[in-house]
Amino acid sequence: MNLQWRYHLAIDTTRFREELGYIEPIAEEEALQRTIAWERENLTATSSE
Repeated sequence: MNLQWRYHLAIDTTRFREELGYIEPIAEEEALQRTIAWERENLTATSSE
């Protein structure tokens, strides 16, 4: 059975931030833009998987 789990991951850092005072070094919007840019640049490398 192949569930393709890697496509259904979500990360919530709420507890980590609240208990340890952690602050993400990159704002969510910028992180998303960087991720999209990386995906576009590496489309051929990742599309065959």
